[in-house]
Amino acid sequence: MSDRSSRDLIIPLVSFNNTEFVRGLYDEFTDADRDCVVLPKNDYVKGEAERVFPAEAVLETAENHTPSTELDELLSKYGVRSSRNFVFPDMAYDYDYVSPNYTFYLPNNEIPYDEYVDRLHRWLDKLDSLYSEKGYIPVQNQGGEIFRQCLNRVAMHHGLPVVCRGFSPKAGMCSLHGDDTLSWNAFDDVSYDELSSGQRKEAEAFVEEITGEREQIGSSSKSLLDQIAQKVQAIRNYRGDLLGPTVGWLRRSAVGDLKAKYFAREYLDERESRKVIEEENFVYFPIQYFRESRVTYRANAYYNQLWLIEYVARSLPHGYKLVVKDHPRRIGELPLPFPRKISRVATAIDHTLNSREIIENAGAVVTLNNTVGFESLMFGKPVVAFGRGFYADSEYVHDVDDIDDVEGDLYAAVNSEGLSDEEVLEVASAIVEGSYPGVWGDSSPRNVAQFANSVSEFLDGEPEA
Repeated sequence: MSDRSSRDLIIPLVSFNNTEFVRGLYDEFTDADRDCVVLPKNDYVKGEAERVFPAEAVLETAENHTPSTELDELLSKYGVRSSRNFVFPDMAYDYDYVSPNYTFYLPNNEIPYDEYVDRLHRWLDKLDSLYSEKGYIPVQNQGGEIFRQCLNRVAMHHGLPVVCRGFSPKAGMCSLHGDDTLSWNAFDDVSYDELSSGQRKEAEAFVEEITGEREQIGSSSKSLLDQIAQKVQAIRNYRGDLLGPTVGWLRRSAVGDLKAKYFAREYLDERESRKVIEEENFVYFPIQYFRESRVTYRANAYYNQLWLIEYVARSLPHGYKLVVKDHPRRIGELPLPFPRKISRVATAIDHTLNSREIIENAGAVVTLNNTVGFESLMFGKPVVAFGRGFYADSEYVHDVDDIDDVEGDLYAAVNSEGLSDEEVLEVASAIVEGSYPGVWGDSSPRNVAQFANSVSEFLDGEPEA
């Protein structure tokens, strides 16, 4: 049986791109007298892992595993209430789930649940067998892949802590959590009156850093050439059949470019958009990329944001309109009918406008759980959130607990005064205090050492399950 006092770590290896970073973590942890193993996502990734890590450190995948326990028994044991909803994020990542409200990308209307539920069965059984012999503490990035979810479920069932890396808007830092809800405990104890002068100054500097930035938090300025270079590197490392992945990426890129141009023409241009945000009373809804884990895993009820936009638009207080902006780097990713369908119920503005300018003019901001919600709090704006974001534990967010009461949540937000300067500093201080040095994926020695030290610090302070 697993030992709750185990110091042994297990790090999932999701793709080739993370190999160098995970190898750095492996070296840091083993140098600190912790046994460490790597769990590859599939056999292709395992081939790369075997080239980089000691053979004894690389575990077998579940690809060819034959389960010895019935799926129903495993689902019950590990608290999986819906196998389909559990595998949904992986299906969305793999483009095997229909695009929201649209089925153009699939050759037929059937959704291949069975393939993914079988994968769930193999991983649960594989990890169930592994943990019956020896316990490991998972250290992993946030994400909804089947094998990562299974790893957390199995480890926690056996009484072992887990370390889940989450996002922090603090540059060069991350959040660390003892489960995959990614709740920020730092919000529980923060109070402006109890902040020291040093904490207040640090919070003030952080607010200034956020509100003064020109680029959206968490944004990436990767050009097409950067993306191609990244793909070339992945291809060099790849050991499987390249034709399918390569053709798929090229097809999506070519079609996406054409769709992006069409979408841009359907939205208001920059002049018309500025006129709206400067002269109208509005609530702002930034569209999120529907295949990212913040949607597929942490707000999957709202995978189809079109129906939510329609519902929010007709639930607004009198005199307000809904302003919608497409994701600035994902324009063209949504199904082709979306721009015109959105324009029937809301005002779709130029996707190139900076969100900060929109936030400052908005009566309130509605979001699933993206970083725009946090930026809005830093500007003192009322925020209505449907999903769990890293700022959701702040008492100043209007969380939608009942979908039937969205009208009331929107009314309360629009008619509130937003956050006071002191309340903004409370939120900022919680983020500063709850952030750990180091980020996931940066393989520079300094960052790897910082992240490994943060994990060790987190585990030293983690209460028993």
